[in-house]
Amino acid sequence: MNNVYKHVASGFCAGILITLVVGCGVLPKSKKTVAKDPPAKGQSQDGSLAHESSLLGAADLTLSSGYRFNEVTQSSLIASMNKDGRLYNNQPQPPAAPTTPDVFARCLTFGDITVESTKTSLKLYKSIDVSDCFKNSESNPVVRPVFFKATWKYYIYLTCTSKDLSSLNGKKISDLAADPKNADSFGCTNGTRLEQTLFESDTTEVTADGTRVAHLRALSHTGTVDFQACGFSSSGTTAKQGDDCIDFSKSEFDAKDTSSVNGSAVSETKTADISQYTYNGVTDDHSADTNVWHNTGKIGVSYNGWTGNVTYSGSNTAPSYSFKKTSTSVPTTGALTATASE
Repeated sequence: MNNVYKHVASGFCAGILITLVVGCGVLPKSKKTVAKDPPAKGQSQDGSLAHESSLLGAADLTLSSGYRFNEVTQSSLIASMNKDGRLYNNQPQPPAAPTTPDVFARCLTFGDITVESTKTSLKLYKSIDVSDCFKNSESNPVVRPVFFKATWKYYIYLTCTSKDLSSLNGKKISDLAADPKNADSFGCTNGTRLEQTLFESDTTEVTADGTRVAHLRALSHTGTVDFQACGFSSSGTTAKQGDDCIDFSKSEFDAKDTSSVNGSAVSETKTADISQYTYNGVTDDHSADTNVWHNTGKIGVSYNGWTGNVTYSGSNTAPSYSFKKTSTSVPTTGALTATASE
């Protein structure tokens, strides 16, 4: 848990320029929060860095008006759960890493993001224009859009009671990631963490039938339901995810097609994927890398109209699941199968 370097990759996977698919689920109501960029540098009275804002607002945690969920079948739900790294302690790895990273791995990089830290806290924020990277990643010039604009924002806020973080101040996150000691939450074993990503793109394409104008907004949030940092702790070889933590992700895609004959609107499609994971007593046993699953506890899952739980009873015992679609009363039950991520 808490691997900040691979969170973006696990939250976002997509086709070039147009499609971005993340998980699904709807959060409980949270207190009103105004989305704005993180504040300028500042510290609280105890010397920790200030967290006064969020990339996201309350509206980001619900399905927007006019959008509908993409259909998720029972088989695709289970296949998705089997590959989801958030349900694992040590997920099996694919036989070999791809020789050429996909477009999101290439364009949504940490680059020269530098860390701001004090003894008890750490913060990093990055907002970059990734338009050119995505446009240049399309190998076929014929299908390149006539207009494409994309931005990516990333924010982490961490407090720590188990390690002095002040030595990390001013260092590049790419350099820190190369050190195994920083693999999980920058080497902190007890504290709180907030992590958010936001990707937005606007595309105009000319086709044989007319013009398509599309907008994509995709986001992820790990923290509390009211945009605060949530807890994590470790004692010996046992690590625990705070029960106040949720993992939330949403993508909404709006495409408007216009006829080339008379310029009239032909159709508009507004689709969404939303996921939410909640945690109850979830622990990991770090005594061996062969411990595949979380050791104890339950993870509540909400996924495009499906709700249910994954329950753990040992690091090497496949967890049981029970899911039910909102429109039906008969649950789907079984056990997950350890599967490598794609």
